[in-house]
Amino acid sequence: MILCPALLAALVAAAPVSRIETRPLMDLREPRALDAWRPLHDGVMGGVSSGSAAATADGARFDGRLSLENNGGFASFRAEVAWPDLGESDGLRLRVRGDGRVYKLDLRVDGEWEGVGWQAPFHARAGEWATVDLAFEDLVPTWRGRLVTRAEPFDATRIVQVGVVLADGREGPFELELASLAGWRDAGAPAEGTRAAARRRTAEVAAALDGDATGGDVAADLRGRERLLVVATPGELDARATRQIGWLLARPDDLAGRELRVVQLLGTRGGRVAGRTLTAGGVRELREAWNLRIPEWAVALVGKDGGVKHLWAAPVDPDELFSRIDAMPMRRAEAAARRDDL
Repeated sequence: MILCPALLAALVAAAPVSRIETRPLMDLREPRALDAWRPLHDGVMGGVSSGSAAATADGARFDGRLSLENNGGFASFRAEVAWPDLGESDGLRLRVRGDGRVYKLDLRVDGEWEGVGWQAPFHARAGEWATVDLAFEDLVPTWRGRLVTRAEPFDATRIVQVGVVLADGREGPFELELASLAGWRDAGAPAEGTRAAARRRTAEVAAALDGDATGGDVAADLRGRERLLVVATPGELDARATRQIGWLLARPDDLAGRELRVVQLLGTRGGRVAGRTLTAGGVRELREAWNLRIPEWAVALVGKDGGVKHLWAAPVDPDELFSRIDAMPMRRAEAAARRDDL
């Protein structure tokens, strides 16, 4: 689906602008900045993936080879940090140049090398430097690739380790360059279509889930306010879901501008939305509402009216997804209303 140039221009002109402020945390172009980083690959579990880190004029280069042999399949690099309190930040900003694969940001708050990792995937463009802003709300608590259902909400005041992970299920060489890390927040007014507005709705959803709201309650509350991109897997956060979510999280302004929220339904054991874990009961409720059956893998676009607008059986390219949303009558009306407000 391709939009006509006039409509595309109108949507771009009506797009709100977030006012992002940053707080520098780590510059890997500085001398000896890489000294704190350590490799941690799947050899700890019998795998044979390999990789090393090297300092360059542009920052740090992490490269190697991912292997799926012996039940392996991940390569990672991690550093201990003594960062300031990031409680007022919305997330972390990474300056990266990649190879077109999807990596994960990995944060730790307990100091345990084998403890819970808070991870968010991101797409690293091949051969070009890009700024990737990941929100703390999109971090998923994991242990050895499995969702930790009883983890407390992420606490950005307690970050003691930072890392990057590759576990996209694809064998072969990899290379990721990292120049810097910073905290970011949207300091602008929460106008519709901005990251600030999305964060405000996130806080409302999180507060509801911290109470006694069910998954169905949350879906009902967001009806008329947000679109949902539901990634439903038969079990854990698998390689296809990682790629899908990583492609989307690397484009936060496109998500915010379309008032699109990512929801993860991981098997029947749990899920994630707005920085909170959905219970098994909540996941079943939502699967029934959107007719997302086990063991099917699916991506569903849920409109603001609560109905499923499109269903994919494989990861969908973000440009195709955004184009489909932009062609919706309600989306066109939103763009017209915002344009009139300018």
